[in-house]
Formats: sequence, structure tokens, C-alpha cells
Amino acid sequence: MSRRRRGGGHDSGAERWLVSYADFITLLFAFFVVLFASSNVDKAKLVEFTEAYQQYLQSGPQLLSVGAPPGDQLLETVPTPGPVEPTRLEITAAEMAPVEQRLREILDVLLADESVSMSVEARGLVISLKEAALFPAGAASLRPGSAPVLSTVAQAVAVARGRQIRLEGHTDDRPIRTAEYPSNWELSSARATEVMRALTRLEGFDEQLVSIAGYGQHRPVASNRTPEGRAQNRRVDIVLLADDAARQEPGS
Repeated sequence: MSRRRRGGGHDSGAERWLVSYADFITLLFAFFVVLFASSNVDKAKLVEFTEAYQQYLQSGPQLLSVGAPPGDQLLETVPTPGPVEPTRLEITAAEMAPVEQRLREILDVLLADESVSMSVEARGLVISLKEAALFPAGAASLRPGSAPVLSTVAQAVAVARGRQIRLEGHTDDRPIRTAEYPSNWELSSARATEVMRALTRLEGFDEQLVSIAGYGQHRPVASNRTPEGRAQNRRVDIVLLADDAARQEPGS
């Protein structure tokens, strides 16, 4: 049997529970303080938040600022996506769709043998006539055998009669210096003029609706590093102008 210490003292281990008990009481007191503080909500803030939330539900997705003066609560409005605006190319494609379909029916043989190509650009419907089908190299006089091609093209262009037409001459980047054509500018514009005369002679287009441009080598559609690319660049483009592009022409 163990002996008690003299003087009636207790063992220190028997009093350790007092420390844990004190800690528990402290934590319990803190818990009730938090509960008491949470119960004292600023009623004015709560009402303001409720009104702001109701405004959010009524006006759609917006960022709210609770606590701001009335009228300043909407910090930023999230834009609602609107309808996607069509591009100019899409507008032109829709405008030219009936004409394009009819032209493809008329030009089907020439499109198949690649004497002619056709595409829709933002400015209008473009019919490209290859040099090989119309002109000898370095010349602007039509080949004797070019008449069937030009007759078919004139018939196709007549489908869009009344629409403004621009003929554009193009060359490759090889320089030309002759007495008749000092540069590719003169050659390209002369070829466009010759095609214009042929179309007008065949179908009697209104010359007031026809314009001519010579771009020389400065509007290539392919690389000039290969014979095939240079052949594509030597062309006369007949552009059936879209309504928007026609309105930008001088005098329109």
C-alpha cells in the first residue's frame, strides 16, 4: 500500500482534469459568443440584399453590389448575345446564288475544260477567262478560235443584264517592253478592253454599266514561281458587281 505524502497533500495527477475542464468551459463560452453575434444580423443589410436579389431575378443575369446606394447596385451588365451579323461575303453569296446557278448551267463545258473558272467574292461574282483561251502570249488581239468561248461567256453574262460589270486585265510578273505595250499595265488593260468590245458586240451591253481596270502583275491568284501559277495569273476577270460594291462605283 502506497503512502500518502506528509502534510495531507494530493497527487498532482489527480488535479489534471481541472485544466481540461477549464479549456472546455473557455471553448463553450466562445461558441455561445459566436452564436450571439450571429443572431444580431444587420436587418437593414438583409433587406437591401433581398431587394437586390429580387432585382437580379427580374432583370436577368447581372452582377450585383450589395451595400451600394439604390440605382448603383448594377456594376456590370452581362451582354446578351444577339443575332450573328452575316459577313459581306455571305450577303453577296446569297444575292448571287440564282445568277451563279444559271451561269454554271451555261458555262458547264468551259468550266469542265478549265477555260473558264468562276467564284464568289465579297465584291461580286467573278468569271475568270484564261489567257490561253483568248490571246497569244504577249498580245491583246483575240485568237481566231476564241469566238465560241466569248459567245458562251457573253450569253452567260447576259443573265445578269442591268447589273454593273467590271472587266479586269491581269498578267504574270514577267516584264514586257514592246513598242505597243511598254509594261504589263498596258497589256492587261488592252486585254480587258478587247474582251469588253467582244461582249458588247455579241450581247449589246449598256456601256454605262461597264468599267475596265488593268492590274498588270499586281493581283496574282497563284505563285509566279511555276509555269502553272503564271498561267493562272494571265487572265481577264469579268466581275458582276454585288449591289453593295456597285453603290461604291463612281457616279452611283
